[in-house]
Amino acid sequence: MRGAFMRLEDELGLRELSPIERVFEDPRSCWLKQVPKSQQTIHIVEYVLENDGTALQHVSKKLITDEICQIAVQENGLALRYVPDNLITNEICEMAVRENGLALEFVPENMRTASLVNRAIRFYYLSNYWRISREERNEFIERAKVKGEELSEYIKYPIAYVPSRFLNEKILLDAVRYSPHSLRDIPKKLMTKEIILSAVSVDGTAIRYVPKN
Repeated sequence: MRGAFMRLEDELGLRELSPIERVFEDPRSCWLKQVPKSQQTIHIVEYVLENDGTALQHVSKKLITDEICQIAVQENGLALRYVPDNLITNEICEMAVRENGLALEFVPENMRTASLVNRAIRFYYLSNYWRISREERNEFIERAKVKGEELSEYIKYPIAYVPSRFLNEKILLDAVRYSPHSLRDIPKKLMTKEIILSAVSVDGTAIRYVPKN
């Protein structure tokens, strides 16, 4: 009888789910956060990370391994920001950047190689930026407000995280061809007529970032 009653509650959406039940029903960062660290298991963590890599920030430290971090960044490259320093390797940075070029921001300076930078420029998708957790999104919104900027203006492009030693004509042209609005993040002294024309020929609205003088 009790079992039948619980099934009826489930069907009507009346039964309150436990944190673990909730996370299996909706595997997102915000729900893993509700699961006590002591109750987290490898099975639970892997399942959530396969659906939301940013949940890595809420994983119990004792469960974080190289394999767990790889699952996270392969689902969402921006999860690289939550990988412990001792687990950041060239391999995991490569995985993160391949998933989303914006992950270049979280790659240690000494690991930003020419080949990694080139991949970041090519594997950038603005849509992936919004696959961050709700609390992270709120953080970005607040930071934008403090700076008095529109959120769209606050978002950076991979070229913004490219070390100056790699900022040559080729990489800058690639940046604006793949993401025309990258023009905004290119130092004015490095903008050439060809770079500007390449950007606006792909997306005319990029003209807003052309210096007035």
